[in-house]
Amino acid sequence: MFKNLISKLKREKNNTGSLFLNNNNNKPNYVKAFIHKSLENTEHNERLEFLGDSVLSLIITEILFHENKSKEEGFLSKKRSKIVSRKHLNMVGKKIIPEKQIQSALKTIPSNIFGNTLEAIVGAIYIEEGFKEAKKFVKKHIYKPEYFDGFKSKDFKSEILKISQKKGFSVDFIVHNTKGVEHKKQFTIDLYINQQQETRGEAGSIKEAEQIAAEKAINKLFLHK
Repeated sequence: MFKNLISKLKREKNNTGSLFLNNNNNKPNYVKAFIHKSLENTEHNERLEFLGDSVLSLIITEILFHENKSKEEGFLSKKRSKIVSRKHLNMVGKKIIPEKQIQSALKTIPSNIFGNTLEAIVGAIYIEEGFKEAKKFVKKHIYKPEYFDGFKSKDFKSEILKISQKKGFSVDFIVHNTKGVEHKKQFTIDLYINQQQETRGEAGSIKEAEQIAAEKAINKLFLHK
């Protein structure tokens, strides 16, 4: 059970954000998850890392799918890519994995090894405890809103309309094209400023296409002015 793993990955007394491996009654995959390939003649964690990468991606995909019912594929893909990015996993790994727990022949542990070890831990939990327990671990330690508040989408359409009111120009969003079957349409929206077409956005919904066109217009015309 997941509780058994948490008894193995206990919190250090001097660092409440860290986890460390208890040497009592460890299952082989939990031990292996912390072994870097630089240790020769030892089974290391690369295979677990490979598995954990896929399991983590599936878990994050499932969470985002259920928590963002009104969002299009583009938004979901962008947010997932940030959560499973090397930068994010390295940061989380350094928060919860004490350096002394990583077994390696390296003098110093680079940031990417913390992220790799974190993926290996996810892979080990999946093998030993199953998908449900791996998901609990991910939700508790990786999918934490305070880590990615900056991922929230911005309302570029509202922003450019506010700019237009301040600067005194007109903004119009016009459907340029619609294609695809009924359940999977693709919309192309042109953004006009003072009756002149400036940018174009394409997406699976009119709202998303408008946001893309508005973001392009802001970047093109106002961002660096």
